[in-house]
Amino acid sequence: MRILHTSDWHLGATLEQASLEHEQARFLAWLYEAMREAEVECLIIAGDVFDSAQAPARALGLYYRFLNRCQDLPALKKIVVVGGNHDSASQLDAPAPVLRALSVDVIGGLSSEPESWDRALIPIPDSEGNPQAVVVATPYIHESRLGVGRIAGEGVDRDLARAFFDAFENFYTELARRAREHFGDLPLVGVAHLTCLPAAQKLRDDDFKTDLHQVGTLGALPPSIFCEDYDYVALGHIHRGFAVERGRVWYSGTPVPIRFNEAQTPRQVLLVDVGEEVVIERREVPEFRPLIIYRDTPEALEELVTKRTWTAPLPPYVAIESLVDITRPGSLERLREAIEDTFSPEERPRIIAFREVLNIDREPGALGEQEFIPLETVTPAYLFEQLYRSAHEDQAPPSEIMATFSDLLPRNDAPLELASPEQQTLNVLLEET
Repeated sequence: MRILHTSDWHLGATLEQASLEHEQARFLAWLYEAMREAEVECLIIAGDVFDSAQAPARALGLYYRFLNRCQDLPALKKIVVVGGNHDSASQLDAPAPVLRALSVDVIGGLSSEPESWDRALIPIPDSEGNPQAVVVATPYIHESRLGVGRIAGEGVDRDLARAFFDAFENFYTELARRAREHFGDLPLVGVAHLTCLPAAQKLRDDDFKTDLHQVGTLGALPPSIFCEDYDYVALGHIHRGFAVERGRVWYSGTPVPIRFNEAQTPRQVLLVDVGEEVVIERREVPEFRPLIIYRDTPEALEELVTKRTWTAPLPPYVAIESLVDITRPGSLERLREAIEDTFSPEERPRIIAFREVLNIDREPGALGEQEFIPLETVTPAYLFEQLYRSAHEDQAPPSEIMATFSDLLPRNDAPLELASPEQQTLNVLLEET
């Protein structure tokens, strides 16, 4: 049986308030063609279909249109969808009876009642309608539903941690036992949405948007929670794609990057052939919209943003880090003007994040040193000169401009906003006391 494993679509997500709808729509169109070409029999979506529990209507439209279009795929026998921690279990489960008629099985959530867990056992039929494999489709499930209490603080007792891990191991072992009891010795494919890593691997800061299962206290769940009955385990939640254990337990990762750091590595889905042995093929997802980070001086940035460095069909979203010695007003506006002068509207990169970063390599002074300015020198005239230099490539303001500025100042460089009579009276009283 050929499976396509994907997860963490996060439909409806935005990046710095910029919509990702167009690239997500292009991914779904690409996924349809990839499934048709590879003659996929079962599509598994391992959670976080949507980015929020209240999925916007346009994101729901993408999801349902894709499920409907997949009915045209002659080799496809089943689509299996499980809920993630970002999904609303009730929203996913609500249309489940209707979708089941389209061979789409949705498990948005599971209760704490063991007698209800059999709904997670989904047989995958062959061309004659006979079961050829079984998917154990478990959504994100909070540890409290497995009878595990909250563990707080650091230095957790080893027995408490073991009890926590045992609860998940017993859960997945029980489901495997039920699958064997109901369907015999068919290939068994697990689906889960959780944080799972062997002890030798460490979590990265960009692995996911939200911690699960007390990761901050206990770390990741070990892959040993999945017994040897599982031929393959399709995981969701971590946003990078990699093998967790001996090629048997995998994350597919996000197919469309929803953060800049995710765009630094290729995105993928996994083609999995399950039979006497398991064969896994990574299928790289095309880049539909580049996410570019530029970090340089303001002068260099004005050149960088006008160079076309991408081949993707959609223009980039750009994050700018401008290295400055002092704040330069108008830098962002100048960058946008440079882009508008160079590109047509449909090809124009969009700056969606901008910040100025203190240039630590500036002279004088080495890293860690600070330049101290006597307080008595920080007059309005001094500040005006520094501001002028920042906007004019460190050129000093002409004498006539300084003279004009001086004419605007109150005498003796007094504060520009004088205290009210009431405030002056209060100041006198404070000085007397």
